[in-house]
Amino acid sequence: MVRHNDVSHLQQSALIHKIYLALI
Repeated sequence: MVRHNDVSHLQQSALIHKIYLALI
């Protein structure tokens, strides 16, 4: 079972990763 907190963390990480790539 995936906790909501884990899902939010994954989505946040993905968003940060996209921004990180955009800055390069």
